[in-house]
Amino acid sequence: MSGEDNRWGILYCPKHGITASKKRWAKIENCLKDNDIKFDFVQSEDQSSVTRLINMFINNGYKTIVIVGGDSALNDAVNCLMSVDSSIREKICLGLIPNGLMNDFAHYWQLKENDVNQIIGWIKQRRVIWAVFIIQTQKEIFVIDTS
Repeated sequence: MSGEDNRWGILYCPKHGITASKKRWAKIENCLKDNDIKFDFVQSEDQSSVTRLINMFINNGYKTIVIVGGDSALNDAVNCLMSVDSSIREKICLGLIPNGLMNDFAHYWQLKENDVNQIIGWIKQRRVIWAVFIIQTQKEIFVIDTS
């Protein structure tokens, strides 16, 4: 894996108990290819692997990391980013393609699971569609909506 500047790191977190995850990934993969996105793909084995895989993308120099998952995976990714030096963190674009069970964060920002092509376009443009405060305690980092 190489984090060349234009290659995205994609972390796919399939929904538990949902049998359509291969079809879902195929749709996302086709949208990425249609948008001429170069990417490396990893799939989480379970919730505990998200942190390890996000840190792998960060340590390999990826500038665009996309979570295909839900609130929990997004929270883990934010915590990983907040644990690295700000000079590294500020160069990384974190994107979200909703694929969770609840998707509260995505629903608040009106990101819909079926709008994959539009979301990929926004990430490609590095368009910021949400503003949050990040509060760090000794052990946890919380993302709080500012709207």
